[in-house]
Amino acid sequence: MLDVNQHSKGGHQALERGNIRVWAANGAKPEERYVAVFNLGEAPEDVRVGWSELGITGAVLELHDLWTHQSAAFADTIHTALRPHASILYRVTTASK
Repeated sequence: MLDVNQHSKGGHQALERGNIRVWAANGAKPEERYVAVFNLGEAPEDVRVGWSELGITGAVLELHDLWTHQSAAFADTIHTALRPHASILYRVTTASK
C-alpha cells in the first residue's frame, strides 16, 4: 500500500451511487490508475462500475486486486460484491497511450 500512497496522484471521488463511493487516482505511469471502491452502507452491495464512468479510456489490460495480490476478472466493468463497510483497491493497467 505504501507504493500506492507514494506513486498515486490526483486522487478524487469519481462516483457516488447510493452507498457506493469510488475514488480514482493516476499512477506513476500514464497507463496506470488506482481505483478504490467503498460500500458505506449497512447491507451487502453488488457493484458494477463502467470504465467510462471513472474516466478510464482505452483497452484495460489488467485489473489487479491489491488486497489479495491477484489479477481480478473483468470485462467492460468493475464487478464485485462488497460486504457492509467493506472496500476493495485495484490497480488498473490500460494500453499505453
